[in-house]
Amino acid sequence: MKMTEENSLERLNVTMEDVNALIKKKEEIEEQIKAYYDVLEDQGVGVEGPLVDAEGYPRADVNLYQIRTARHNISCKGLLG
Repeated sequence: MKMTEENSLERLNVTMEDVNALIKKKEEIEEQIKAYYDVLEDQGVGVEGPLVDAEGYPRADVNLYQIRTARHNISCKGLLG
């Protein structure tokens, strides 16, 4: 028996509640990612800005822990989507 799109949807038994729950989860993840980007913007480094100075020492003008945590969380949440 050939599987049609209608048959596959019936087998999945997806409801509008399921779809709405997924949309809500997606929006929550997007809000979290935006908050992490805001942290990076406030620090003035972005996702790929250097965290060391010209001599190779950690920058003293930024919060390295906060930046690395934000970058890590953006990376992890981006992989989920």
